[in-house]
Amino acid sequence: MTPVRGLAMRIAGLVVRYASPGCREWAEGLAREAEFIEDDWSALLWAVGSTRVLLDRREAPMRSLADVAAKGRQLSESISKESYSYVFLLIVAIPYLLKLLDARSLTERIGDGMVAVCGVYMGGVLLLQQRKRQALYDTAEDLTQYCKLELERQREFLKSGLGRLIYFAIGFYFLGIMFAQGVVRADPLWAGFCVAGWTLVMALCLRRPRQLQRQIDEVNAVLQERSRP
Repeated sequence: MTPVRGLAMRIAGLVVRYASPGCREWAEGLAREAEFIEDDWSALLWAVGSTRVLLDRREAPMRSLADVAAKGRQLSESISKESYSYVFLLIVAIPYLLKLLDARSLTERIGDGMVAVCGVYMGGVLLLQQRKRQALYDTAEDLTQYCKLELERQREFLKSGLGRLIYFAIGFYFLGIMFAQGVVRADPLWAGFCVAGWTLVMALCLRRPRQLQRQIDEVNAVLQERSRP
């Protein structure tokens, strides 16, 4: 095996190793195809191109009732854990709200206000959603039913006005921190990099409704298979 071919196979192996569970089969298929490419440099280009799989972070598909129940258990266990993070957003917003009164410049005042408003919005809205999650869990007959109901609730929330504003609140929250700390004035290039990074994060968040719909379709397929005689 030539060094170029060896490098191609090593890259393909790393892609398979670090691919998300839902993309593992895709990564393995690309790695097998690289083995049959005769030209070493073409195989290397193919392996490098396969790294795009690492950008698609999917959960393993649900193909049985056990998978759906496991997903429901995972969703139920995250209720209390995520509540703490939303309370943290509310707590962090308080010092920025107080700091707003003693801001030394217009830039810092804008930043403090953005952090306070976005923190209160995200913390408050998401805590209300957590209460709905708990109510669903209490009324669901089993983890399978809860999984389906919770995925549908998340999808509808993200499609609503409140849910869509969350994406923008995330970006403005961290932009506000930069303004409040004077990062924009001290290092414009670093500030621009942060803005670009959070723009990318919001773009990835916008994919979440499609991911939820895919999971809902998987649950429906499993339930339909179970109902067949």
